[in-house]
Amino acid sequence: TTDAHKSRFSFSDVNAPTTWPTANTYLAGDRDGTVITGMKPIPGGWAIFKEKSIFVFSGIPGSGSLRKVVDDMGCMAPNTLVSSEGIIYFVGKSGGKLGLFLFNGSPNVTCLSDSIESDLNGLKVSALDDLVGEIYDNKYYLSGTTSSGIQNNRHFICYIYRPFLDQGKLYYPWTYGNRGMNWILNNDVSGTNYLMSASPT
Repeated sequence: TTDAHKSRFSFSDVNAPTTWPTANTYLAGDRDGTVITGMKPIPGGWAIFKEKSIFVFSGIPGSGSLRKVVDDMGCMAPNTLVSSEGIIYFVGKSGGKLGLFLFNGSPNVTCLSDSIESDLNGLKVSALDDLVGEIYDNKYYLSGTTSSGIQNNRHFICYIYRPFLDQGKLYYPWTYGNRGMNWILNNDVSGTNYLMSASPT
């Protein structure tokens, strides 16, 4: 939950969803001019996303610690914030440009969208709240609009195969789509049902 200055979040008491102890309330970048755009669980705590920063809460509410781990970017589109197997995917801005990023609790944020940078930055910036992301069948689906219409007319599909270890080395098995490594852009399908009905070829 957030308050008037959009930097406060709270945990309820244990097994008491209507009780909110003062000790369980925290401020993430108090009055820094940005708002909390979402929270997702990570191993050992929670990731708290603001528009231009990311915080990690570790431990037990009331005695845990809160620290800022990313200071130059955050989640700009709340409906794109999705987690899967301890990894969080979201749309943010880096260097003034939109991108799809992944975060796993460490200070390092990985950009997944270099190969579709121009396509992604063609989306209507004033409609960031209307961007929608979802994970299904090892793919991250992202839909947005380039126009003032109410329907999303750009649909991106990112393959998010999990990394694997081989002889002590970490590998990321990607695929190639029509927008370079790992991405497919589909401009032919519009409408709100696309995310769950798409079948890329």
